[in-house]
Amino acid sequence: MGPPASKAALRPRLIVSSGLSLIAGYSDVISFLMFEEFAGMMTGNMVFLGGVLVNGPQERALYNIAVMASNMAGVMLFCALREVAPERAFELAAPMCATLTALAEIMNAIVGKSKWNVCFLAASLGASNFLSFSGPIGGMTTLATGNLQKAAKGLFKVVVGQPFDEVEREATCVAGIVVLSTILGAVVGAAVLTYNPLGISWLLAPVAILQLAILALHDKILRDEPGVDASPFLAPQNEDNDDAKHDDGQRFTTLDIAETESVPSAS
Repeated sequence: MGPPASKAALRPRLIVSSGLSLIAGYSDVISFLMFEEFAGMMTGNMVFLGGVLVNGPQERALYNIAVMASNMAGVMLFCALREVAPERAFELAAPMCATLTALAEIMNAIVGKSKWNVCFLAASLGASNFLSFSGPIGGMTTLATGNLQKAAKGLFKVVVGQPFDEVEREATCVAGIVVLSTILGAVVGAAVLTYNPLGISWLLAPVAILQLAILALHDKILRDEPGVDASPFLAPQNEDNDDAKHDDGQRFTTLDIAETESVPSAS
């Protein structure tokens, strides 16, 4: 495995991770309280599905499945972008995700607060989460449980005084910022719903605007940031390119860190 991304690349990665996680926390509170379903964190929806399959009502099960399918559809849309326009996939994902979020808002205005409108938001968050995992951030920014465990591992090392290598330091920083930003986004979402003098017709508009800005910044990091080799991410998806991403040291997961720790140093 090659060297990790340079320290110069860490700060903008933290900014993008924080922005996407803030969006996720805010959106999930809004979607849960307005539509009784999570748009981003699918684990809760799976638990809901298990409960309604046993206790009913069965039409709620269809709703759970539709939201999860929409989240998956967002991932598939981003994968399709990478197949059709690999060099512009991350660039095009910004308006795509923002448009999907805006559609949830627009449909609220046209047909009223229908619970099915959350499917547009679920697709948007599914795409942005997979995008962050597939790009230079190298981690999920909507599903926070894995990040919580990564942060806990890093905290343990701090407490017992174990050293961090560069890969672990970056992974811990990104994981920690994702957890904190998700919580902050949820707090903001709850506050907006509680102290909202303007009604519900605008609540997702800030999400669409912020998504467009953050994902555009993500694309800029991918192309312009020193220390980030964009070529593995801007090539068509195949097994060779996935291997190249790991070889260039740009995409680190928990498995990468575990493999690094399990291999004795050559020195």
